[in-house]
Amino acid sequence: MKHGSKAKMKRAALLLPIVITACTSIPTDAPIYSKAPDANYGFATLYIYRLGNPESVRTPDIILKEKVVAKLPTGAYTWLHVPIGKYPVKIRWGFMNDTPDLDFDIVVENGQEYFLRVKDEVAINSEEAILSIESGYVLKNMAVQELEACCKYVSPAE
Repeated sequence: MKHGSKAKMKRAALLLPIVITACTSIPTDAPIYSKAPDANYGFATLYIYRLGNPESVRTPDIILKEKVVAKLPTGAYTWLHVPIGKYPVKIRWGFMNDTPDLDFDIVVENGQEYFLRVKDEVAINSEEAILSIESGYVLKNMAVQELEACCKYVSPAE
């Protein structure tokens, strides 16, 4: 390997964390939590939000019916109006990541609001680091308190 290419590799290795962090950050002008407009007949409102380790650069894909609907950094939320029905949900943390993926189903009913929380935490004790991943519905009162305390809006994935 030539000396010049070794220097380029070092620069690339130093820039990678900066690029990853930039891709997973919430815009500084992102609005704080506010209620979504009411859904039309035949639809429900699905809020998706993420709590967890603020230093995490992992940004999971939230997949609803095989379509990525959100990529949420910690402290972010989005909302969608979805037709009533049953949906397979997948949370994928991406390649080169040992975070477990999650798969489950949700059912949404006409005119209702649902709050789906994704939470990842790392607990470190004297012997090991333990990664905890959870996702599921949260009661509206609790979800609104969490959203008001932590989260800023990001647009759904296109």
